[in-house]
Amino acid sequence: MIQIISFILFVLLILLAIRWDLSVGNGKSLSIKQASFRTLMWFAIGLGFSLALYFGYHLFNDFSSVEQFNAYKAQYGGDFSTYDDLSRTIEEFNASASVLYLSGFFIEYALSMDNLFVILLIFQSYKVSETHQRKLLNYGIWGAIIMRFIFIFLGSAVVQEFHWVLYVFAVFLIYSGIKIMVSNGEDDNFDPDKSKLVKFSNRILRVKAKDKSGSFWFRENGTLFFTPLFLILIVVEFTDVIFAVDSVPAIFGITQDPFLVFFSNIFAIIGLRSLFFVLGASMEKFYALQYGLSLVLVFIGVKMIFEPWFHGVGFTHIHNLFTLLGILGLSVLTSLVFPKDSLG
Repeated sequence: MIQIISFILFVLLILLAIRWDLSVGNGKSLSIKQASFRTLMWFAIGLGFSLALYFGYHLFNDFSSVEQFNAYKAQYGGDFSTYDDLSRTIEEFNASASVLYLSGFFIEYALSMDNLFVILLIFQSYKVSETHQRKLLNYGIWGAIIMRFIFIFLGSAVVQEFHWVLYVFAVFLIYSGIKIMVSNGEDDNFDPDKSKLVKFSNRILRVKAKDKSGSFWFRENGTLFFTPLFLILIVVEFTDVIFAVDSVPAIFGITQDPFLVFFSNIFAIIGLRSLFFVLGASMEKFYALQYGLSLVLVFIGVKMIFEPWFHGVGFTHIHNLFTLLGILGLSVLTSLVFPKDSLG
């Protein structure tokens, strides 16, 4: 009961924070300085939440006996040991939860950046005005939250019932990682006229350009018409689904605890609006991130398949975190040290 009440309060607080973040600026674009500050602020809050888990995740779960920790480990796994000494068990459990959260947080943050890159390309391809970009971005962020909430808790239920699904996730992650690696920047050539989703939507919806008011639909002589902006919204939300399909299995490869997965996702998403304005000014600088993400997805997929071997050689959640940070950090460093223009 404590867990349910705490989770509801947490979700309400996060929704209020996101609502506040999306409303700041009264619809105006943030300057790079403002966007950078707010991005760092939300990133710091996301990192800081790991301390809350370190000192109190057992309280969130309302655990007060070693048997409860053993039951948790049997259901969700976990890289911690249980002891007759309850305080020592609590210490290891909370430390493990904190590290698993950080691993998921960094993966989701990197995937969110990639998601924003694609959304920026969509906006550029459709020549969406800045005013309409902000409106679509707000809907996109809410869509990302809803998609991940559904995927996480449905995915957790499926994994608990059919553990072999994790191997399906693993193969999918390896496939996705290789696909990103060999795409060679194909997303840079996004052509809205060739989008199958747009063509399909055009066939089943009455689409008609009205004006530049930013409405998604309107009625004319009693007939409902959808605007081209609505079709762009469909593309943005579909992009959210695609990235949720990638990111949720990736974090399930680290922990099967749905609350840790949700926490890591939500704190990575909460500052996306500010991050959007930062990336909009430096989109080309982080070209190597896609290669880092591809390696991360392949690594997690391989680790999910060969989990017993990794445990056998003493590969812990700490090693996992440093591996992920190393791959992502190296991709960012590569982008900065070897700018895309210098590569010809």
